[in-house]
Amino acid sequence: MALLTGYQRNWLRGDLVAGVTVTAIAIPESLGYASIAGLPVQTGLYCALVPAILFALVASSRQLVVGADSATAALVAAGAGAVVASTSQAYPATVAVLGLLTAGILLIMAVARLGFLANLISQPVLAGFLTGVGVSLVIGKLPGMLGIEASGTTWDKLVDTVTNLGDVNAASAVLALGVVVSMLVVERVLPKLPAALLAVVAFSILGVLIGAEGRGVAMVGDVPAGLPSLTIPTISPGEVGRLAATAAGIAVVILAQSAAVARSFATKNGYRDNTNQDLYALAAANTGSALTGGFAINGSPPRTAAGD
Repeated sequence: MALLTGYQRNWLRGDLVAGVTVTAIAIPESLGYASIAGLPVQTGLYCALVPAILFALVASSRQLVVGADSATAALVAAGAGAVVASTSQAYPATVAVLGLLTAGILLIMAVARLGFLANLISQPVLAGFLTGVGVSLVIGKLPGMLGIEASGTTWDKLVDTVTNLGDVNAASAVLALGVVVSMLVVERVLPKLPAALLAVVAFSILGVLIGAEGRGVAMVGDVPAGLPSLTIPTISPGEVGRLAATAAGIAVVILAQSAAVARSFATKNGYRDNTNQDLYALAAANTGSALTGGFAINGSPPRTAAGD
């Protein structure tokens, strides 16, 4: 609530434009990150509702936007998937427990004032880690982009993709490649425009025009309407033990990425942020996400930049 102190009415118009812009970008991104986490697509949207409100009420950062993120989604999928299969009915509850554990570790870090740890994680190490996550995500999603059936580990999916190149669905490949190329071109030529949003909208329309579903392209389908409900997962000691290491890793990634983004925009715009206070906010946001059907959330560099 401290962020509202001294708020000026003439800021409202710009903030509304920024809010609409960030929301437009967050919707397609969140749907995609939910699929990476192995959850129904609507859970990505849940990550952008209650968690964002809780973060804003507690945080010191004026600009950091939190929500579903590729790095945390991938870690959630790996950690929860090691405990229970993503196709199991128990998988969402396991993801929720992982989110609560992550929130608990973030809270302990805040109480212990461990925000300084973000300064000890070098940029090359963080960049290397996120690059590795990105490569893993690309390989994992490549079969779906090409319309090829594949399952198992990242290596298994890579092998399946290479050995089944003769079964590529042309429509899937054209749409997927078109989105990627369009994003790269827009980001290079018109960097102020939301490249991801424009690419997704343009090629979604193209998919409808060419009858993509009839051509064998896998579709997201209807997204269930309505707000998330409050759900408290059942926690077993054994499950906690198996998820604790993953939760700690996710918490460190959240601290490193969120602190770096918040500090960058605070420096750019001439105000101070408090990493320890933001840790409290991140703990609250992750608790809200876990209890409303979402998964571990993180500070988002592209959405924060779009808002700025």
